[in-house]
Amino acid sequence: MNTSSSKEDKNQSILIVEDDIDVRRFLSYALQHLGFRVSECSDVSSAERFLDSTSPDLVLADRNLPKESGTDLVRRSHHIHSMIGMSGESNRSNEMLEAGALDFLPKPIALDDLKNVIEKHRETVKEHKAKQLAAANAAESKSRPLQQNGTRAHLTNAPRDWMRERNKEQRRLRSQS
Repeated sequence: MNTSSSKEDKNQSILIVEDDIDVRRFLSYALQHLGFRVSECSDVSSAERFLDSTSPDLVLADRNLPKESGTDLVRRSHHIHSMIGMSGESNRSNEMLEAGALDFLPKPIALDDLKNVIEKHRETVKEHKAKQLAAANAAESKSRPLQQNGTRAHLTNAPRDWMRERNKEQRRLRSQS
């Protein structure tokens, strides 16, 4: 990875979904060393709860997890989150790719392979995040109340209330002079 990429990574976040604590710690340490902000989950249900409230730039999901597989997570979340599958069973790569994973890392994971896969999908992840942001902004815009002229209000209630109070205070001061 070149230096400019590493600087870009400092603002990027990755969620690791892995039940093997040693593998999770290795990946977390390696990714933090590369400048990523890292979060960790050990199963699909905790990952889904995390993903409901946070949107990491990338998700590394193990295929073999307790109760539900990482493939289930990819299948349900790949349209919202950029995901890369992992497994010690390399014959399972097609399963995860067909479910919607961007790529697949066979275990044991070599640091160079990890860096190469992340670098390979950097632009895809950026485009995915830009689409998410645009969709969120469009949804927020639609949820704003209509003004009397039919356009959407761009101020939240707090600034609007502050301006109303400020204007009221200015009128009161003018009337006193």
